[in-house]
Amino acid sequence: MTDRGNEESTEVTLLRRIDGKVDKVTAQLDAVGRRAAVTGGLSGSIAGGLAAIAVHYIKMKMGW
Repeated sequence: MTDRGNEESTEVTLLRRIDGKVDKVTAQLDAVGRRAAVTGGLSGSIAGGLAAIAVHYIKMKMGW
């Protein structure tokens, strides 16, 4: 980093490449997080519905 010309040094160029890759990974992780939240909500709703149906069926069979 001794040359002070208009050109970027090798270190700065590498840091810019790393920064771009980190931004890309961050965006991908955000997308995965959103997908996980939707999937978790959906599976929780389905499980809750099945449990409610099972409880209702058992109550009907036992005559409650």
